[in-house]
Amino acid sequence: MEPYQNFAPDDVYGALSEQNRGRIVPQAARDWFIANGVPPVNLVKTWAGYYDIVLHDDVVFLDNGCFEFSRYREGKPGAALTFVCWSQDGVAEDVCAWQATTGKIATWLGRARMLGEDNLLSPRLDGALMVHADPLEWFKANRSGVVILNRERAAPPLREAGMLAVGSLEAAKKLKKLLAVELPAILIPEEATA
Repeated sequence: MEPYQNFAPDDVYGALSEQNRGRIVPQAARDWFIANGVPPVNLVKTWAGYYDIVLHDDVVFLDNGCFEFSRYREGKPGAALTFVCWSQDGVAEDVCAWQATTGKIATWLGRARMLGEDNLLSPRLDGALMVHADPLEWFKANRSGVVILNRERAAPPLREAGMLAVGSLEAAKKLKKLLAVELPAILIPEEATA
């Protein structure tokens, strides 16, 4: 079997080992992906050809934007797809859970800023980093580009990523608002104005 991603992960956060406890994606979910234009290989490999397998697990979505695996927390579990979130420098820093039917998406540890963060510095033939609206678009694009998971923490690296691309005018407006920098108030002491 080929190595995970294009890195030699140490799995310091336990993301790989925890995500690997999941199950194979059920046939009904694979059929849903195919019906929505996602080739099955995109659930197994990245755009660069490295193995990074999407799995199926039972999770409990929490109110803080995170989730917990149902094996560790009581509550109403829901089935979700899980995949590893790779940092810009190649660390398996988190696990993402996504329910395609409801649109719920959350991270396990709250560390990941975006899916595909490892693509921030990757070569771009057209010069632009694609910012996808949701994981389905990302999977259709063979996991190239990014999907924002944490708006506040994703904004700084996206501002530095160079040219960005989106799929619609509405998405462009949302991204522009997200990337806008609100300047702090600037005070001038009274003695400086005299």
